[in-house]
Amino acid sequence: MKKSFASLSVVFILLVAMLMPQATSHGGSIFPIVIGIPGTPGSVYIGDAPAHPDPNKPVVVFVQGLYNSASIWYILNDMYQRTRDAGFETAFVELHDAGGTPRSNWANGNMLADQLQQISDHFHGKKLVVVGYSKGGIDTQTALVHYGKHPLVSNVITIGTPHYGSPLADLAYSDWVWWLSSLIGTRNEAVYSLQTGVMNSFRAQTDNMPEINENAYFSISGNSWGPFLSPTWFGGVYMNVESDGVVPLHSTILPYGKHLRTGNWHHLSIFQGSPTFEVFKPYLTTERLPTAAAAKQEDAPPIPSANDVYLTGGEQDGSKEEAFPVEPGATRITLNWMSSQPLSRIELIRPDGQVQPAQFQVSQDTDTIFKGSWQHIVQIDQPQAGTWKIRTSTSHKAAYALIVTFDSPLSAQLHLQQSRPYAPDFQLTTTGTGKRPNLIKEIRTEAQIQLIPDPQSNNKRERVILRKRSPIHPGSIRIPATKGTYNMTINIRGVTATGSPFARTIVKSFVVDKQGRVYGGQ
Repeated sequence: MKKSFASLSVVFILLVAMLMPQATSHGGSIFPIVIGIPGTPGSVYIGDAPAHPDPNKPVVVFVQGLYNSASIWYILNDMYQRTRDAGFETAFVELHDAGGTPRSNWANGNMLADQLQQISDHFHGKKLVVVGYSKGGIDTQTALVHYGKHPLVSNVITIGTPHYGSPLADLAYSDWVWWLSSLIGTRNEAVYSLQTGVMNSFRAQTDNMPEINENAYFSISGNSWGPFLSPTWFGGVYMNVESDGVVPLHSTILPYGKHLRTGNWHHLSIFQGSPTFEVFKPYLTTERLPTAAAAKQEDAPPIPSANDVYLTGGEQDGSKEEAFPVEPGATRITLNWMSSQPLSRIELIRPDGQVQPAQFQVSQDTDTIFKGSWQHIVQIDQPQAGTWKIRTSTSHKAAYALIVTFDSPLSAQLHLQQSRPYAPDFQLTTTGTGKRPNLIKEIRTEAQIQLIPDPQSNNKRERVILRKRSPIHPGSIRIPATKGTYNMTINIRGVTATGSPFARTIVKSFVVDKQGRVYGGQ
């Protein structure tokens, strides 16, 4: 009888052990402990204990960015090793991106909140410091502020995080890039959440909450665009502000945080341990360190929209030709024929009809917002004024976007800004600067405003809200007062003071809240 009872007890214990969630061995991994199912969203990896662990040091939790998995911290990266060698216990998380379905900061933040609790429980309530790369910094703040996990954490380090969004996300939702973004999958929930209007709205929801004072925030930024003619390099050219090629510098800094350093790093190198670990190491502490006083949303006004870009795009089946004007005075043009397929032929035709010698740099974007696109980039100095043509061919059906950026004094005389904070109208003006005379004689515009529904909502149908073709006078474009997220693409065709044609495209993202306030971003 005793033997039967003992056997039943063993069976019962085994069944309970099988049914209960537990830390498991991660076969073939460098990690001795995995909480959850290895390699799937929601799992947690516990790093090896350091040789000489310090009980006074926090556990460092690493959170990856858009399209990434936890492996970015320990494969071809010495961040994990440096952290462990410095005596810190570590943990790594897999968010929705690891499963191939990038999600918003709300979805990732909700998942991360559970993971932070699991990590805290595993380490018996020891304080955590979170290091978030790129969008991972926004996911982290969402988990702490909106999902209540701030008591578990002392300090937060954000590396290349677009706290105010990225203009590249706005570009993905623009009228001309619609076909390409849809085909390569960049019009997804995560990129939607990184639009500058959406993130400015998030800042308004977040930055006045008392929970932001429960953790200290520290930021690290890059100001390199990476290798010449690479996707990050072109991203820097497109944004035309100090940036790491994906995120503008101004977007990485929270007004109530402490900015640690801006270094010569681009977006795909800034999360490496060798350049940045020593920068944030002094802030890995169980004590919440002081930073700047909390600031109101109004302390960070939107940056004016880029005004040196011309866009076009659509579907391609075989050969395709696009034309665009270059005005006198332009000292340089940079072209990117961004496509869902590599091109079999590409050539530039000058206004005089001759083929322009041009060596396009061809690469597939594997890591930034336009992941999956083929980018064909070239830069032309002292371009001939007049109408240029670009001819391309592909052996497969494709979608494309042609993006031309201009180094030209004319660009500085185009201005699109809100008439006042939170106002529902934008002013487009053409004025000279300082002693420089007005270079623009006349312009005509076509403004298209599209409602971009939240991918998490039941209604996923985009709607054109406004299509306006008119002379620029009086220069005001009024937007809807209906709650939602919008993308505005303004196509400008004009004539210079000397009678030459020019063209520009301005892309603007904005959100209207239920009170009718407009949050624009750039």
